[in-house]
Parts: sequence; structure tokens; C-alpha cells
Amino acid sequence: MAGTRKTPLPGFLFGFRITSGPYSSDYNEGTAFFRSISGIKNDTDVTDYYEGGVTANTRKVIGVRKWPNLVLKQGFTGDKAIFKWKMHPARCNGEIIQLGPELEEICRWQFVNGYPVKWEGPDFDATKNDVAIESIEIAHEGLTFLNDQPAAEPPAAEEPTEEPPPPVDVTVNFPTGSSTVPPNADLDAAVQTLKDNPDKQVKVEGDTDTVGSASSNQTLSQNRANSVKQYLISGGTSESQIVSATGYGKQRALDAGIPDNTANASWRRTKVVDA
Repeated sequence: MAGTRKTPLPGFLFGFRITSGPYSSDYNEGTAFFRSISGIKNDTDVTDYYEGGVTANTRKVIGVRKWPNLVLKQGFTGDKAIFKWKMHPARCNGEIIQLGPELEEICRWQFVNGYPVKWEGPDFDATKNDVAIESIEIAHEGLTFLNDQPAAEPPAAEEPTEEPPPPVDVTVNFPTGSSTVPPNADLDAAVQTLKDNPDKQVKVEGDTDTVGSASSNQTLSQNRANSVKQYLISGGTSESQIVSATGYGKQRALDAGIPDNTANASWRRTKVVDA
């Protein structure tokens, strides 16, 4: 079976970060743009042990593991951060981060108890046009290699969206010539909806059939609208939620094509609808 070859990573994409201690440095914040970082390695002392009677080889006794100093170099900008760390040293933990082509994190090396032991300022030479480089050398007590991706940020908790209140569309029918509100379960449900949703508003529209004069029907339709409005208020609806209570007489029935002087029960009504 054919193997899979991983593409080598470029050596010029990396970041540096101090993670604890009194000093701050983070490549994400633009305060750790280093030209090079070296010293990511360790050595172990080995002592030859000559075992009696054995002449073909010597035993190798493993000794102390040693961590070379990290050497960080960057273009000199006049920033005093590195110089101040050397002049006022303190132990800090930090990280060197390997970045991918899209600057995504691939892996990292974490060092512990880093301590600045050497600072070197730029060399000045008027005959050259090189960038001025400063460097700092950090002694530390060990590196840890992590090759997994950093933990993803937890998704922001979505705020629960409130369901919009149900629309109000209630028809209250009246006997001929009456403006007394009869029992109506839909109207009672509308009262509860308005109580549960104090920002919701409605309008009340009264109508009549086409029997009788325009003036008498106008009065009757207004009385019906007022009766329904009062029913809503008595049930606990705030008066501010009722933007209008208007009687339309028999005009809307006529506009709908109902002949004049026609008894039509469906128009002896008052409607409560969303404003």
C-alpha cells in the first residue's frame, strides 16, 4: 500500500508568545515579530562505561538532559521591550508556534521558566545596508512539543429567540340591534394574548348589516366597538394596547356588495385585529 507523504513546513512562518510573567509578547498582537528563533533542541550527556571482560563494545550510561538556550533575533525598531526584560529579568513561560501557509497554527513548543541571559544590540556599519538586528538569549528548563491543533473556541451560546405572539383576529357577532357582547371564547383568548404580550396592540372595528338608516347604524356600530373595547379592558387588557375603537355603520357592508336594507348576520359584528 502506498504511503502518504506530508509536505514539509516552511521555516519562516512562526510566532512567539510569552504566556506568563510580568512581560507581554504575542505575535498575534504585533509585539513579537522575530527574524529567527534557534535553540529548539536538547542534548543528553552520555558516559562510556567499560564493563569488565567485555571488549567488543562499551556500555553507554545516559546522563543529564540539557536544553540549549533559545536565541531570538528581530529587526531593531527602537522598541525597549526586549532590552527591559534583560535589564529587569524575570522568569517567564512562553511558546514558539509553527504556522501554516494560511498562518494557522500547526504545532507549538512550550518552554518553562525562561530567563533572559544575554541581550545583543545591533551592529552599525555605514558601509552596509543590512537591517539592524537585536537578539536575546533565553535560558529555560525544558521544552514540550504539542502537535495538535489548539482547542477551538466554544461557539457562542445562541440567545433563545422568543416566539412571536399569535396574531389576533377575532369576530364577535351580535343579535339584531344589540351591542351587548355575547360569550365568545375567541375573545377571551385574545384577552389572554394581550395580557401575556403587553407590547402587542389591536384595533376594534364595529359593523352592522344594511337594514335601517345610515345614522342609526353608525351609532349602533360605534356602540358595538365600544362594548368590545370595554370587554377587553375588563378582562385585564391595558387600554394603551387598544389603539382605536371605530364604528363603520353599514358602509363597509354596502362596499362589500351587500344590498341596502338586507338583513345579513355576518355583518352584525365587531372585529378585533392586530394594529
